[in-house]
Amino acid sequence: MKNILVLFFAIIFGVVLIKGCMRGQEVSKWPSVEGHVTSSEIIKKVEQKTKTQNDRKVRYTETKYVLKLTYEYEVNGTPYSGRDSSFGESSSLSAKQKQQRYPDGKSVNVKFDPENPYDSVVKI
Repeated sequence: MKNILVLFFAIIFGVVLIKGCMRGQEVSKWPSVEGHVTSSEIIKKVEQKTKTQNDRKVRYTETKYVLKLTYEYEVNGTPYSGRDSSFGESSSLSAKQKQQRYPDGKSVNVKFDPENPYDSVVKI
């Protein structure tokens, strides 16, 4: 039974990974425009996790600091806004250092879906 669960989660992980790679390839082909940061904030995310150590389950807390970036851009004269987030930093200092690179008004490269310009990304 345990092997079946491991296989199940491995398949799920593989599908998510493949979809992420496909999305990355799709986004890399999108056109880009100049946008501007309208806000950046750090969100503290605390999660309770469990790991096995010496055949015992050990609970622990994991804290990550996620940079949430809001930006504006324009496509063919129509204004749009978007949001993007970093994957998360393990220390508040590294998150603050990343945030300092994106002050309000900073120019950023915005990639957008030409079929749906509301769908956009900024590499953080």
